[in-house]
Amino acid sequence: MSEVVALAAYSLFVSWPYLAIICGNPSDYATFVDMLDLVDLHRHLPIFYSELTIDGSPLLNHGLLEAICQAEKELPYVCEMVTALFKGCAEGWCQFTSEFVHGGPIDTLPESLQHLVAVSATNDPNEGILGTMRIAAHFHPNISTSNFSARKRVHHNDTENFIRKIMTELEDHTYVMRRVRKEDASGKIRKFNLEVTERIATKGREARDHWEALAEDQRLEQA
Repeated sequence: MSEVVALAAYSLFVSWPYLAIICGNPSDYATFVDMLDLVDLHRHLPIFYSELTIDGSPLLNHGLLEAICQAEKELPYVCEMVTALFKGCAEGWCQFTSEFVHGGPIDTLPESLQHLVAVSATNDPNEGILGTMRIAAHFHPNISTSNFSARKRVHHNDTENFIRKIMTELEDHTYVMRRVRKEDASGKIRKFNLEVTERIATKGREARDHWEALAEDQRLEQA
């Protein structure tokens, strides 16, 4: 139980406020939190303990704090457990945030280039099935969404074993091949792939125009 109390305390003072910062406004899906804007936060993490939370904001759950204080009276060594956890986590933050230290990679990056670099504060784009598709497209640029979907279904449904067990007749294989050829001849997949490609190209052009305009504005300001 002491371990649970220690984890609850860390969540209250560190984890929840940290996630609230890096994830941005949950009601605005267009919100992008740039990791380069969080340098001060990550430098502050290992040494924040003299304040209330990592960003000085109010606690998200005062009831939990009261429960932790109550547990201190009932559980042995809970204070030592909390202290050990926070100390260990502080050392971990120092190891995993080395790019934010003074004189580190971000510090040495010219300010003119920082505005051209966008590093997401979370790994959300790589999570879930859409993230898996994004990673697959990175390593296999020519893969189509239908092909990706088919591969995932084959793996998830263990289709290979199903085929070996059920499709034992030549007629079964003939039927499947005819269905595939009919699907290919319909042009649906090709049309869909062209639409996806055009959409990606449009987004790429919009992003390029945005960053070029931003760079031009900065050049004019410095002129």
